[in-house]
Amino acid sequence: MSLLDIARKAGAAIIRDVVPGGALIIDTINAVLPPDKQLPPDATGDSLAARLSQLELQASTTVAMLNAEAQSTHTTRPRIALGAFHVVATVTLVVVSMWAVAIMRGDVKMLSAITEGWEFVLAAIVPFVGWLNQYFGILRDEHRNRLDAANGSIPARGLAGLVAAFKK
Repeated sequence: MSLLDIARKAGAAIIRDVVPGGALIIDTINAVLPPDKQLPPDATGDSLAARLSQLELQASTTVAMLNAEAQSTHTTRPRIALGAFHVVATVTLVVVSMWAVAIMRGDVKMLSAITEGWEFVLAAIVPFVGWLNQYFGILRDEHRNRLDAANGSIPARGLAGLVAAFKK
């Protein structure tokens, strides 16, 4: 007899009290479910079975999403980000190397030119740093959106999210 069969025949309260480890099962299911879909203490077996089915569907959706992501051939953005990183790293290494050479030689004029030219260096690397920041921000947002979609929840963001947070 499977957990789903037991859930259909007995309510959550009976499972919590009678089945060995039943309280742990119910608490684990509630820990995975969003607050508005958690099982109440007097849940019926049918509602428990429905929640378990939801969890199975979410798991299969997540697995399908991860498999599709693993087979994805999208390489343009990562290559652009890698190129931007190489530019930022190269400029940084060149400036620091020139600064170190100026200090070792005791060349005050060169050291002064390097330290006073930070605006130029900043202007040269800011677009690339901006690209990197946008790339990783987009990745973070895409990942969050995929997880939200896989879990079947679409949280409010921006001003709506702020209002929702105050309501809680």
